[in-house]
Amino acid sequence: MRKKLEALAEKAGAMMTKEAPFSVREKSSSKDLVTSRDLEVQEMLVGACRKLAPGCSFYCEEEHLQDLTESSEEGFIIDPIDGTANYVHGLGHSCTSIACLREGRIDCGVVFDPFRGEMFSASRKEGSFLNGRPLTVRDRPLREGLVCFGTSPYDEDTTDASFRLARRLYGLSGDVRRSGSAALDCCYAACGRYDLYFELRVSPWDHAAGSLIAAMAGCRTCTIEGAPLPLLQRTSVLCGTASGVAACLAEAARL
Repeated sequence: MRKKLEALAEKAGAMMTKEAPFSVREKSSSKDLVTSRDLEVQEMLVGACRKLAPGCSFYCEEEHLQDLTESSEEGFIIDPIDGTANYVHGLGHSCTSIACLREGRIDCGVVFDPFRGEMFSASRKEGSFLNGRPLTVRDRPLREGLVCFGTSPYDEDTTDASFRLARRLYGLSGDVRRSGSAALDCCYAACGRYDLYFELRVSPWDHAAGSLIAAMAGCRTCTIEGAPLPLLQRTSVLCGTASGVAACLAEAARL
């Protein structure tokens, strides 16, 4: 299944990078955008996944296609374009994210960034990979690494706490970043570009594949309280090296 999802993600990437124009509209706010390309990619992925697993269920960002439950035998959690604002503004740094759920847990996942040609993937049996190369996280003091955080732009009640925590971690780390794609943030933790990523509220499609890729590479993944990540609920997400996560948990508890 991991290889099959990689092939689908590459097809989605080709759709994302084609030069044809696309439309943009707001959903809940000016920070919450959807493009016609999101809808095209999701339609393609859903159709292809139904052929891979007839009778499967879905939890997708667009079009309210959310019939997947934790008791579903098999299903897919899909974000057709994660980092839509980046995509709309021509920044690149956006991706397709597909996770496959089997018997109540994420079994495999892929995150593909067509702008860098980077395919991140993982399965519980095989581990994590970047373009076919196995990934293994190396722990180090947080002061030697980078912290990335998300601002949960659709939930402005988290804004002040997000920036307070980022300020605290800035003082403990090499520097901080904000990229605009939760899926890629998890993957960058998996390959050692970031030592820590946190965001105080994200949806399942934002992190389902990425958090598995991070975990299978050896990252610690949890909520900002240190609890296991819920499967199909909006949640905080924290992932990174053991040292990075420990530092973030300690600082978050002081907020």
